[in-house]
Amino acid sequence: MGKANRVFRIMFVLSLLLTGLFAGSSAEKVSAASDFIWPCEACSASDITQYYGGNHYGIDLARGGTVAINATAAGTVSRSYYSDSYGEVVFIKHTINGISYETVYAHMRSGSRTVNVGDPVAQGQLLGYMGSTGDSTGQHLHFELHSPAWNISKSDSLDPLPYLENNNGGRQWFSTGDTAWDGRITTTSSKSNVDITLDQGDFSANEAEQMRVRLCSTSTGNCTEYQYFGGPVQSNNRFNTYFTNMKPATYNLDIRAPFTAVGHVIVNAY
Repeated sequence: MGKANRVFRIMFVLSLLLTGLFAGSSAEKVSAASDFIWPCEACSASDITQYYGGNHYGIDLARGGTVAINATAAGTVSRSYYSDSYGEVVFIKHTINGISYETVYAHMRSGSRTVNVGDPVAQGQLLGYMGSTGDSTGQHLHFELHSPAWNISKSDSLDPLPYLENNNGGRQWFSTGDTAWDGRITTTSSKSNVDITLDQGDFSANEAEQMRVRLCSTSTGNCTEYQYFGGPVQSNNRFNTYFTNMKPATYNLDIRAPFTAVGHVIVNAY
């Protein structure tokens, strides 16, 4: 009986280890792609002049002319003032899907701030105009995202890009190590199939073969089964998978891997 118990315990521990190995490193995805919009008028990833990383706790977006700065999500203004470093700056606190965030909009044009502390703001509401106040050498918006909130050491900062870039189809950035969905695609009655391809060069063949993806409806929350990315497409380093006969709807992508995967997918409905 003692030997049987030892064997059972060993098998139980092994089953737990295997479950952890294949469960993937991602937390549950809770932030939808549309929860955050780009914080400046007509801005996109092509306007980024400095990315998040190192001692830079946000992204810089630069455009010429008069460029409106807008609230990336609904919330309440927590700060609105002039800072020697941030210049004309607005902070907004948000609660999205039960998670607290705080966004920062810095270096706005002198005298252009339109909101005060305590003001409720709607997504897309005008906050001011792009400028070059404070510690800045040219017109741009410095945008930060923190969760649950900003602090002086910026220890809770997040890379804003995955929360902003994933919109609908095309080439989309993702990270399995954050809580943002990994992309979005809308299907129709005439385009009910979805093709998802890992971008060339972002992952080795060994990494790609360990990655899987599912589609989750934005309206019902129902998800497909996970599918692993298959073999190389056209003998290059792109790995893909596809879903067929999807109901007309908008779907979030949920990508998982047994490691933190950061890269791009190309998503198309056909």
